[in-house]
Amino acid sequence: MEARRLQEEVARFAAGQQPVDTSVIQTVGGADVSYGGDNAYACFIILEYGSLRGRTRAAATSKVRFPYVPGYFAFREIPALLAALRLVPALPDLFLVHGHGYAHPRRAGIATHLGVLLGVPTIGVAGNLLSGMQAETPPDRIGETAPVRMGGEVVGAMVRTCQGKAPLIISPGFRTTLPDAVSIVLHCTTDHRFPEPLYLADRCAGRFRKDVCRG
Repeated sequence: MEARRLQEEVARFAAGQQPVDTSVIQTVGGADVSYGGDNAYACFIILEYGSLRGRTRAAATSKVRFPYVPGYFAFREIPALLAALRLVPALPDLFLVHGHGYAHPRRAGIATHLGVLLGVPTIGVAGNLLSGMQAETPPDRIGETAPVRMGGEVVGAMVRTCQGKAPLIISPGFRTTLPDAVSIVLHCTTDHRFPEPLYLADRCAGRFRKDVCRG
């Protein structure tokens, strides 16, 4: 299968890259997509990393040309994300991507795939475990973590970002380490389960879809 071969190439390339020095991160982006019919509605939000204040917003729509297949989400979603990115004047220093990164059967989830395409460090932030993942639920205190394993390898972490709500699954995407990924996600999380760039990107994509459909 061509998609599987591409994922294996992405994983091999990503494995050979040097992790980013997190001290140079000044901007952080969030990327998410909403769906309606045969269309995908993508939104990017870029914030200042330190203050999490707004910098840039971009949204675009594209036709969905790849079916939903578990483990191949990147091929369905990335075309819409790239369409939105063409409207962004400058890429952020790091992207948070709604989906998995290294925590993937071929170690090349959408966060890894997008990072390789853009040459930008990425972190995968997902709401649910994939089939084949094993993890114990961390205690219900913000900042608590538990390893996520696939085939005996630690591929990510369950991270409690919001007390009383389900933990997130965090994994390195491109040019990030797991400890740095967890630290960055916790820094970017304020009042919601998902970190602020992704929370805002999710709301942006949903509003954009409704506005386009109404228009």
